[in-house]
Amino acid sequence: MKGKNEYDAAFGLLQHCLDINPTASSALYEISQYYMFLRQVPQGQVALEQAVAFAPDNYWYSQGLVSLYQQQNELDKAAALLEKMVTRFPSKQDPLFSLLDIYSRQEKYNDVISTLNRLEKRLGKNEQLSMEKFRIYLQMKDDKKAFQEIEKSGTGISDGYALSGDIGRCVSSEWKKSRKHTMHIRRSWR
Repeated sequence: MKGKNEYDAAFGLLQHCLDINPTASSALYEISQYYMFLRQVPQGQVALEQAVAFAPDNYWYSQGLVSLYQQQNELDKAAALLEKMVTRFPSKQDPLFSLLDIYSRQEKYNDVISTLNRLEKRLGKNEQLSMEKFRIYLQMKDDKKAFQEIEKSGTGISDGYALSGDIGRCVSSEWKKSRKHTMHIRRSWR
């Protein structure tokens, strides 16, 4: 019926399904989509939240609800659901990347670092994650941890060559405090 654009009849059948089984997650999900199509977002959100509650192991229902929360700027709800998804769907990386985005937008830098650490445990240490942690530590005004992250990263950039901007400022600041790196400072600033 949906394919034939007979929306009223399809909506009626879904309502009938829910009368028979009010916890039918597939019917709740489908009816939530109809509400969204009709721009009745509050009713759609309630139906989608119920679908997720009755089928917590359905990744796509949860992902749809996260997207809706983000569209409605309900970032705390989106983050809470994503945290559950990280545990419930350990093979999926998307929830962690979505958490990074939300925590960054909220400027919850400790949560960003924690999420980056969780990604690092799953993916292994890599330059991109280390550089992101470095950038976040700089935003937190913690040059010491930023420098330590670069040293731990094994990226080869902590030797001070060809560094500019924030990286150069941080590395230069830390190395100036340390006598054992005096030679590196001279080489990097020639």
